[in-house]
Amino acid sequence: MFNKYAWKQPIFKSDLVPVLINGLIAAILGGILGGLVDYLSQLIGLNISFGLLILCYFIGNRVRKSYYSYHILYPTLTILFMILGLLFSTIAVNFIAFRNIQVVLQLFKPMVLLNIIVAPIKIIISSIISFNILVLLMSLFNLAMYVIAFMYAYRLAKGRN
Repeated sequence: MFNKYAWKQPIFKSDLVPVLINGLIAAILGGILGGLVDYLSQLIGLNISFGLLILCYFIGNRVRKSYYSYHILYPTLTILFMILGLLFSTIAVNFIAFRNIQVVLQLFKPMVLLNIIVAPIKIIISSIISFNILVLLMSLFNLAMYVIAFMYAYRLAKGRN
């Protein structure tokens, strides 16, 4: 997966710039759309991140179509774009729910950013402590969706499904 030879290949500027631009655009737009889908699913009572699947498809597909010669850096950048898209998804959910810019600005603190990334693991630990089986099963399913979405986005950006 991450062998030394693949990292020693040359990176072409004509490929790297479109990957960065398309990845950022996909992270922003996919994150906002994913946040909207997550908010709507929370309204009907499902606490499963369906927006993550939309986000992984947007980012993986845009990155794959933006380069001509493959380099291992591009799928690894996809993982960073996925994390950035999760941030925009959380911003979208909070902006829709609270409609206050001050609440959204609180999301840019470093501790809050770390909590966004490790949120599924925190929910699993808190459900084990409180011994809530239903929340534990839903959070395990949500964590499995996170892992599958990140793997799928990586493979989609690599060019193999």
